[in-house]
Amino acid sequence: MRHFLFSMLAACTLMLGGCTNDIEELITEPADDGQTLHTAILEFNGGIDRFEGQTRAVASDWADGARLYIQYTTTSGRVDGAATYSQSTGQWEVQYYGTITRGQTAKCEVYYFDNPQTTSLTSVTLSAQSAVFSDNQASYLYEDGVVKLSAHLKPLTGRLRFRGTAGQQVSFSGLSWYTAYSIIDNTLSTQATDMTLTVGNDGYTPYVYASFAKPYLRQITVDSGDEDYAFRKTFDDSVLATGKSGFLDIPTMTSRNGWQLVDGTQQDFTVLGNGKTVTFKMIKVKPGTFQMGSTSGDSDEKPVHSVTLTKSYYMGETEVTQALWYAVMGQNPTSGGSTWSSTYGLGDNYPAYYVSYEDCQQFVTKLNQMTGQQFRFPTEAEWEFAARGGMKSKGYTYSGSNTIDDVAWYTVNSYDLGSSNANYGTHQVKTKSPNELGLYDMSGNVWEWCYDWYGSYSSSAQTDPTGASSGSYRVYRGGSWLSTASDCRTANRNYIAPTDRNSYLGFRLAL
Repeated sequence: MRHFLFSMLAACTLMLGGCTNDIEELITEPADDGQTLHTAILEFNGGIDRFEGQTRAVASDWADGARLYIQYTTTSGRVDGAATYSQSTGQWEVQYYGTITRGQTAKCEVYYFDNPQTTSLTSVTLSAQSAVFSDNQASYLYEDGVVKLSAHLKPLTGRLRFRGTAGQQVSFSGLSWYTAYSIIDNTLSTQATDMTLTVGNDGYTPYVYASFAKPYLRQITVDSGDEDYAFRKTFDDSVLATGKSGFLDIPTMTSRNGWQLVDGTQQDFTVLGNGKTVTFKMIKVKPGTFQMGSTSGDSDEKPVHSVTLTKSYYMGETEVTQALWYAVMGQNPTSGGSTWSSTYGLGDNYPAYYVSYEDCQQFVTKLNQMTGQQFRFPTEAEWEFAARGGMKSKGYTYSGSNTIDDVAWYTVNSYDLGSSNANYGTHQVKTKSPNELGLYDMSGNVWEWCYDWYGSYSSSAQTDPTGASSGSYRVYRGGSWLSTASDCRTANRNYIAPTDRNSYLGFRLAL
């Protein structure tokens, strides 16, 4: 079976009114080779339920270029296709590859997307402002060059907006929305991250088409704009009920309407997997501008340059622990036959090590599947800004102090491991003092992978940099139990191949 690939040229021609006047010339009787693009007329019998009971049931209600994505069930497997509506002809044209059932009613799935961001040959990109409708119990009948589709599409989410003062911004979390539809796999992808909306002149933000990221909690957290607190509220089933619309007043200190005041500097997450239940914290880092690099450090720390990070983000309170790694991956990492042991540190609260960049990518993918979040590697700039203490920075040499023994497990003399305060191995996280943001072990214990390819600094000011576009080595930061004090400085840089694993190398999550 060959999956349907959209004929964008044909679709564009149709929408521009360049199609033949004789609709019969568009009809191609299906061949059985599975390679020919078949075109037919679609008769759409049914409709689409809009939010709050409004129904789009007749052809004149459809916008020019509206598209239905259809997954046909056939005796030989699934065939995918699409139907595009033309207002100029008042007709739907359907296209597909392969062979669909003829002469008898068969099952199909139908999807429709309001306000998609982009469409391609293989996928549709969506946003929180894209409404998703489907009918997975639809049916079709192919006869005489006409596909008769019987479908009643219904929304897959509720929709919600905030009410406030024109121009007011509201940042919130706790919701999940659809981000993409894969035509080839017939799957919808979701994500749940912080979102910021602006109140319009009508007193409302745009609608978000979403569900609760954690349906069993039904909680929404609103950022107050102050780094030290936020508002959180738990809702009943009526809020974000499928197909329903609603709004929430933006909470303030003087008008909270049942919203609870909570610590806005962190988020707690819990992972249940492979016999372990692990809770970990992510610490909020507010945006800001800082001077990245060092005039007195190594050559690759120069030139010092201004970096502006425009968005808030979260950093793991600690390095990823062995408990969290095992809960997600279900096995311990290895390097040359070696694995975690008491030699370099073994236990739930010890940092994970022997993890390559590629291993960590797999970990992040699985963690996101388990949590519905979008965890990731920090960029090098994000890492250094957080290590320095963000906007709370006091300018320390190490992350949280000018006295390295206060904040780091490290080696005083690399030629004399007996001089190490780490005693030749990792230590449990959070056994040294945190930095200004409450982040632990950003100096020492284990080096931490960053997102960036390793490259030279530029002297020009940068905004939200992500490093070199390509390379052979990835950046890692922070020093380790095997590092001297110089390598544990917040400005120090190092690099290594993304496939390498070592007893002194781990990583920290960003969000």
